[in-house]
Amino acid sequence: MTTFQLSASDPAPGTGILPGYPKYSHDDVSYSSYYSRFRVSGSSALYYYARDGADNEELPHNQYLYTIDDTAPAIDITLTCSSEGARYNGWYNILSGAPLVTISTTETGSGTASTSYDTAGGVPTTDYSVPFSLSTAHIRL
Repeated sequence: MTTFQLSASDPAPGTGILPGYPKYSHDDVSYSSYYSRFRVSGSSALYYYARDGADNEELPHNQYLYTIDDTAPAIDITLTCSSEGARYNGWYNILSGAPLVTISTTETGSGTASTSYDTAGGVPTTDYSVPFSLSTAHIRL
């Protein structure tokens, strides 16, 4: 989930923002007083406005359109080698050849921004772009 935070000000020599403002709504009809950050998800519009001590209301009401993607991509790793029949009980060896690693992602929201990996068991910092040969025992995504 993503949070929104609102603030309002009435520059000097203004009368200040009235208590209970700013107000916000998801439909531009039913408004709620803003007191603290609130969570949103999906796609929608957020409407908001403020009113000062002289009863001046901000018009037109502000509108912010948003789309939140809270779904992480799914990662799939495929290992292949030059001689699949030479593998022993699922293990790659000198006869099977070093495995070729192919990484793919599926993301139904905004898409995958990047995929990184590490072959030494550390923090993934190498950007993946094409399949690579794996000659060490560790891979971390």
